[in-house]
Amino acid sequence: MIHAVTVQNQHLYAAQLDQMFRMRHAYYVLGHQWAGVSSREGREIDEFDDGEVVYLLALDILGDVAASLRLNPGDQDTLLRKFESVYCAEPLTRDAASFDLSRWIARPEDRRGEAARWRTNAQRELMLGLLEFCGRRGVRRLTMLAEHRLAERIASYGWPLRYLGEAQPYE
Repeated sequence: MIHAVTVQNQHLYAAQLDQMFRMRHAYYVLGHQWAGVSSREGREIDEFDDGEVVYLLALDILGDVAASLRLNPGDQDTLLRKFESVYCAEPLTRDAASFDLSRWIARPEDRRGEAARWRTNAQRELMLGLLEFCGRRGVRRLTMLAEHRLAERIASYGWPLRYLGEAQPYE
């Protein structure tokens, strides 16, 4: 089941948000050793985890986080906007009809890896939840700073994809 977590209902999801931040730490900090990624007490959190952030959480039958992603309104500061001069060949638009998607993460047993298909439905449900969220909110555009393989995977699902700049090496 997909849950949309906002500033208004975050207090109801304290345990799940803690799981999500710890998953992000394990993946981005420990697993990929990304430079400049902040981590406190085993939780990866940055400046875009404040304000009007929305988390979409795919919860399993026990209420644990199987997969999650972060959405920041496009009319505010976003992760992509922070690196716009490096990764974008054109200026980003600032409007409420767009969201910046980042920190898409899944626990190891819910990742696809090199397999042709995901092992569980958590990622599929998260994608459908994202489409439903965008449809209900009138979101017409998602931006994302992503590894090239993730962008290719998204394009393979038939989602319209437009690169905003050339691929850049990163660690």
